[in-house]
Amino acid sequence: MATITVKLSNENDLNLLKKILQNTDFQDEIETFEDDEDSLSDDEILMLNERLEAYKQNPDSGLDFEEVTTLLKSKYGI
Repeated sequence: MATITVKLSNENDLNLLKKILQNTDFQDEIETFEDDEDSLSDDEILMLNERLEAYKQNPDSGLDFEEVTTLLKSKYGI
């Protein structure tokens, strides 16, 4: 099986491509979906879940905002 991904910026092009494919001997289902650029990847979700579990196991291991700000200012002079 082969997968082809085509990103189209407007609805007219999408509809035209779907009509072209539907009028050929193309047998498989044509799937369309909106690409959510703000969504997280599977790896990012896994990393966040791991960090959440680590925090739940030891909530005192983290730094509060003031501590992070102080560290960044001392390291980068911001």
